[in-house]
Amino acid sequence: MSRGRAVTTSDYLSLFLQALPPPPSSVRLALSDASGAQMSRSFYRCLTRELGGLGIDDLVLSQPAAAPPCDWLGEAVAFAKAACRVPHVSLRGDLFALSEEALVRALAAGLDCLMIELNSDESNWPGLTEPERLAYAASLENRLRRVLLRRDENDTHLHKCVVKLVRMGRQPTDEAFDAVVEKLGEMCEVFVIERPEGAVNSLGMPTTNLCWGPFTEAFIDASGHLLACRHDVTGRSFVADLKAIEFMQAWHGQPFQDTRRAQLAGGERACLCAHCPGQLP
Repeated sequence: MSRGRAVTTSDYLSLFLQALPPPPSSVRLALSDASGAQMSRSFYRCLTRELGGLGIDDLVLSQPAAAPPCDWLGEAVAFAKAACRVPHVSLRGDLFALSEEALVRALAAGLDCLMIELNSDESNWPGLTEPERLAYAASLENRLRRVLLRRDENDTHLHKCVVKLVRMGRQPTDEAFDAVVEKLGEMCEVFVIERPEGAVNSLGMPTTNLCWGPFTEAFIDASGHLLACRHDVTGRSFVADLKAIEFMQAWHGQPFQDTRRAQLAGGERACLCAHCPGQLP
């Protein structure tokens, strides 16, 4: 009996790198945004049930720094895990924006990963005086210790929530803030998101590296809009209103197809990436 050819990396890439790829492996949902909008419970349940049926691997619930906290965060995690059978549910947000009470409920509901963003902290750092920096660093450390304590209280031998600090790989970095992050890194993993090397467009975004987002990741804002870019905090890369059409219809819609073809061709003219605001998460 002849054996079939082994699946190669090229085979795997060809499955996704096309205008009509399969459902994304990861979907990011913003439960609220800086304008004060908050995703409705009913829409969240409908959407998450649909995504669970598509077999996504990771649902990332987003709580941006400038957004009001979602008061039903624990319910959101529990519904995704129990009712929709999503294998991995993550929460991504600012350390000070996450209320301890909501976080405890999310942990109790089976949260798999907590990704704490340091973007706003690093942005605020240059404007602080030395005494303010010392106080701020102490607040970050104390808050992280509190989060880890709550995590440990809810963990069992069958389930453990992973906590990560997420930092953008900006250059140059501030040595004093680097030292703060290094100290925090003694308590949990620090994950650095590197910006690809190469030329950038007028918006400061890379133009010579393929962006995987339109092929493998989806970002849905608090209004239920599917966006072409997971870094878009303005809504300018709008693709479709998921309150009006199904997810896969939007995922395979013409705007996304045009964007993917432009990415594969090495350009960005006349595609959604041309409208990317260049604001990283």
